[in-house]
Amino acid sequence: MYHPRFSGDHYEMGRKMGAIFQRNNARFPIKLDSFQIKHCRQCKAILGKHFPEVMEEIQCVTDTIGYDNDVFISWMMCMGSCLDIHNSDCTEVRGCTAFSFTKNDQVYHGRDNDLPPFFEKYPIPGKK
Repeated sequence: MYHPRFSGDHYEMGRKMGAIFQRNNARFPIKLDSFQIKHCRQCKAILGKHFPEVMEEIQCVTDTIGYDNDVFISWMMCMGSCLDIHNSDCTEVRGCTAFSFTKNDQVYHGRDNDLPPFFEKYPIPGKK
C-alpha cells in the first residue's frame, strides 16, 4: 500500500494530495441524497470549529483538482457512515468503520478509511 509522505502547512499538504489525484486522473462519482447533504453540512460546521487545519487541507485538495469543496467535504464526512447500501443509486459501499465514545468528559472518535472500491482502478504511485 502506498503511504504518501507530506510536509509543510496543511494547505501545502492538501496541494500535494490534490496533485497525486491529478497525476492518477482520479475521478469522484459523488452522489449524495438530501439526508447526507444535511448531515454533512452539520458535520462540516463542527469540523471547521474544532479542526480548521483540516478544512484548509481539504480546500487545497479541491482547489487543485477543481472540485466543488462543499460537495467533496460532504462526501468525506458521510463516507461509510450515513450511506444506504440498499440504495441502488448510491455510488458508495459501506466499509469504513467509525465509532465515538466519551470518557472523563472527553469525546474520542476513531475511524479507518477503507475508501470506496472505485479507487481500486487507479494506479498506486511507486507500485508496479
